Amino acid sequence: MKILGFLVADPSRLSREEASAWKFLVSNHRWGNTLLPFDQILNNPGCLKRISALWWHYDSSTALFPQACDGQILTILREYVERGGTIFLSLLAARYVVDLGLELVPPNVAEKGAWSRRCWAENFPDIRGLSSYRGHPIFEGLHGAAYLWNPNPGTPFAGTWYEAPLAPANGRVVAIEREYIKLNEDCRVAVEYSHGKGKVLTVGSFLFFADESMRFRPHLERFAENCLAYLAGPPTGRGRIGARRKRPGRATSFWNFEPGTVRFRSRNTMTVLSMKPRAWRPSCGRLSLTRDQATGNFFDLGAGGRFLWEPKRGGLRKCGFTLSGS
Repeated sequence: MKILGFLVADPSRLSREEASAWKFLVSNHRWGNTLLPFDQILNNPGCLKRISALWWHYDSSTALFPQACDGQILTILREYVERGGTIFLSLLAARYVVDLGLELVPPNVAEKGAWSRRCWAENFPDIRGLSSYRGHPIFEGLHGAAYLWNPNPGTPFAGTWYEAPLAPANGRVVAIEREYIKLNEDCRVAVEYSHGKGKVLTVGSFLFFADESMRFRPHLERFAENCLAYLAGPPTGRGRIGARRKRPGRATSFWNFEPGTVRFRSRNTMTVLSMKPRAWRPSCGRLSLTRDQATGNFFDLGAGGRFLWEPKRGGLRKCGFTLSGS
């Protein structure tokens, strides 16, 4: 079984958010896990040999834990990634890539306190999440994007990210902010780094575990599991920390923030095969609507609208939709 190391400053003084993330990890039986203080890494670097991925989930301060920035620890973790190890950095820990020497430009936004931002859609729920460009394995099963958080004014908040026009110099942007039904390309939240044989993934905000009753909790947990599985994927051979088996059908794309344009491509298409026409037969799925003793009468949709079907043998002949006055 793969082992995930949960990085902490002091195991006896976890914040509520950090403790909730650890509880989530412990309750997930896909991996083994171990609580890993930074001083243990300093005193015993060999403990990382059995770790498939490290996760540092930190919301205590916009300033990183001083011992985490110790030169020896930074060297140990950088060499761990070079050999094929992986690190997941979430919330305020996302800026740790600068200390590790993987990124030259630090995020220009770092906040901790009560949530005070307002959704652009007045009188609608404030729903926050992330969106990929055209897919990424961390969004597997989520259709390329995910709602992760539904805050109210005053909800505890912590996060760090790149605000346009700033962007990471060395990392590739995996996801931007999704605000209700709007994508905010100016807010670059998730970034991926490659170093040697390993990877580092950062998710700077919206990954909060403390509220277990939050309506998007299933999305949050699926997204977190995807992130960990992406980094600690099944090895292809023993003794290779970073060796991973590719799964077919998973798109991997990154945001490039180029202006919209039309690109022409020359392509040879296959010869179109003519097919004998045949009567259309609708497929039956759980979203299918079926007729029961249909008489051709109007069907009231219950919201002031009417829908008329006129069936014909071998297919549908005519349908109409009308809205009644209020």
